[in-house]
Amino acid sequence: MVADVSRDRTFNPSLHISSIKFNGTNYLPWSKACMLSVRAIKLVGYLTGSTPRPTVGNDEKCLREDALVMSWLLNSIEPTLSPHYTMMDFAKDNWDTIAQQFSQGNNYAQAYEISKQVREIRRGELSLATYYSTLTHLW
Repeated sequence: MVADVSRDRTFNPSLHISSIKFNGTNYLPWSKACMLSVRAIKLVGYLTGSTPRPTVGNDEKCLREDALVMSWLLNSIEPTLSPHYTMMDFAKDNWDTIAQQFSQGNNYAQAYEISKQVREIRRGELSLATYYSTLTHLW
């Protein structure tokens, strides 16, 4: 059962669903944090597609809930990236477009950033365990 957005004050469109702001290079942690938050509120179907796409004039409740999830997504994206996504009609469209552009499978910006971090990391004062953990986290 989907939560009743109209009755619950915690469903605020300006809510930040993730402490991580998406910046184009942090897709994986951002998407995981967003998914956890939206799943906890029982609105994850608007991102995964398991909730049928709302149609204009057909289902006002679904339109409200989808708009709410979309607002949360837009609020969790850096302002320099968000203008493109504000033009989309549904939360799933935003979610899928961001995943297609920035997921690890084809995220060249993230791959460059990670390889740069790996090249620049030095053991220095780090313990061997911390150094190893940092490297394995990056890859």
